[in-house]
Amino acid sequence: MKRATTFIFMLFFLFGIWSCSGPEADVEITALEKSVAARGNTFALEIFPALNALQEDENILISPFSISTALSMTYNGARGETQTAMAEVLGFSDMSVDDVNLAYKNLTDYLTGADDRVTLDIANSIWADDGFAVDSAFIAVNRDYYNAESNTLDFGNPASVNTINQWVSNNTNQKIESIIDAIPPEAVMYLINALYFKAAWTWEFDPDLTADWPFYRYDGGTETVRMMSQLAEFYYYQNEDMQIVDLPYGDEKFSMTLILPASGTDINGFIADITQSEWGSWMDSLSTEKTQVAVRLPRFTFEYKETLNDVLIALGMGPAFAMNADFTGINPFGGLYINRVLHKTFIEVNEEGTEAAAVTAVEVGYVSVPAYPQIVLNRPFLFAIREQESGTIFFMGKVLYVED
Repeated sequence: MKRATTFIFMLFFLFGIWSCSGPEADVEITALEKSVAARGNTFALEIFPALNALQEDENILISPFSISTALSMTYNGARGETQTAMAEVLGFSDMSVDDVNLAYKNLTDYLTGADDRVTLDIANSIWADDGFAVDSAFIAVNRDYYNAESNTLDFGNPASVNTINQWVSNNTNQKIESIIDAIPPEAVMYLINALYFKAAWTWEFDPDLTADWPFYRYDGGTETVRMMSQLAEFYYYQNEDMQIVDLPYGDEKFSMTLILPASGTDINGFIADITQSEWGSWMDSLSTEKTQVAVRLPRFTFEYKETLNDVLIALGMGPAFAMNADFTGINPFGGLYINRVLHKTFIEVNEEGTEAAAVTAVEVGYVSVPAYPQIVLNRPFLFAIREQESGTIFFMGKVLYVED
């Protein structure tokens, strides 16, 4: 893991191969889709501090929406206690499986057509060992609602690793080149979500204003970073605990929300205290009117990988990882469990905008004060990229260290 830029990066994306680089889709977002988006945000605000608590001094970059997408595909095969545990963690306890799938499909249609100046490509796939029988209904539901392609490979052939990784690379615009190093003998299936996001700022930073600035690191050290600067009208909010500014992309349907805790605040304690209610209140506070704000933001590139078993088990998904897990919806003879949840992410933020990618693979095993507000992000801060109408969080990050 690079020590460069340090942050937790949450990103929520949904199914299939879609792109919002073409004309905007004529899709209405309903209460059901907004409800699923809100449940996804709740999951985000649970997995975000849970993982941060395990790695408070480490660089962290996760995409909870990619995680929830891959797990939602897997959820279609869960039964009994396994299904109940997954539903509770993912926020589906009071929804039917059919409603979950339909809402995700419709929400994705909306999100990928929300802004024709933003590229959002999402792909899902299922890879099964050619000696392993998969229930046809499981394949069909993931094809119909998640646009997941289905493939069989000889998992005993080392070339299968390259085949899966090539799919990952192709569907993240080569930003993430691999997700698995080897296929363990107990693995019989991979359910994979890949996501690619690229967007220019609505108001780009002038490269001539980018200059060397000190960044005060979490460990007490100081490093020199390339700090971008601009003065423009943004949605902005502050109180005694923090400052928040929303930097829009494209036609302002998507944005990066930057959160700077007050000086002297421990950022890990701040993260631990974030609740869904507080998050909603903060976002509501940004939805008033724009004000002129001077923004200084470090330019950074960052990538991260993590196996998410421990954090998902801690959140309550343990039955899905147990040897007696019930995934008889995948294969009626049972004996399946989640062996690993593998996750990789990438982000680059510069004067032009943001490029980001994420992949999640569920491996199934068998048994001075100016006249205007100023926010200078020269110490640990948070950020999020979100869609305005639905409130869906695409990215949330914690920056501790910065390096081009």
